[in-house]
Amino acid sequence: MMEALRILKTLGVQPRRTIRIGLWGAEEQGLLGSREYVQAHIADGATLKPEHAKHSAYFNIDNGTGKIRGIWFQQNFGVQPVFQQWITRSPDLGVTTLGPRNVSSTDLPFGAAGIRVPVHPRERLGTTRARITPTWTWWIACSAAT
Repeated sequence: MMEALRILKTLGVQPRRTIRIGLWGAEEQGLLGSREYVQAHIADGATLKPEHAKHSAYFNIDNGTGKIRGIWFQQNFGVQPVFQQWITRSPDLGVTTLGPRNVSSTDLPFGAAGIRVPVHPRERLGTTRARITPTWTWWIACSAAT
C-alpha cells in the first residue's frame, strides 16, 4: 500500500479525496487496532461521528499474501458493476474472482459502523509462486545467516 502511495506521489497525481492507509494491529486479539480507529474517528457504538460522512470507500487488503486474485463485495451488489469494470479493463493483473461472499477480517468494525467493505482475496501460501516472494526470500536469507 505504501508503494501505491509512493507511485501516486511520483506521478504527481492529485486525488480529489484524501487517501489513508491504515495498518491495524492485534487483529487476532480482538480486532483491537481497527476497532479503536473506528471508535475514535467513525462511530462510538450507535453514535456516528462527523468523519463517518467523509468516508467514500474502505478497501480491506488482507486474507493472505501474494497477488490479489479477486474481490468479495460483501453482499453490496451496488458496487459489483464497478469492480467488474476494473477486472475487465485490467486482465493482465490476473484478478478473476468477483463475488458477493462475506468474509471477516479487520473490516468488521467498519461494517458495524455502516461502511460497506470489499475484501480482496489473495493467493494462498500453498502455491509455489506465492511462497517465493521477496519477503520469504529475505526470511530464508536471515535464517541461513544465523
